[in-house]
Amino acid sequence: MADKIEAIKKEIEKIEDRLGNLTKNKAESELDKNIQKATASLLKNVIKDLRQQQQKLINLKNQGQ
Repeated sequence: MADKIEAIKKEIEKIEDRLGNLTKNKAESELDKNIQKATASLLKNVIKDLRQQQQKLINLKNQGQ
């Protein structure tokens, strides 16, 4: 009987470990998604700023001609 209890206890631990890994993987996946969103947002801002700088340079160039 003690062997069965110990075997069940080990199975419960295995299941808890798997559940912990799934939860961890889900959290990491959410973090990855958030990082991707933030990166995309930053890149959009950089592109916007570069376009503004490009337009300023074009305007300065046109004024000089």
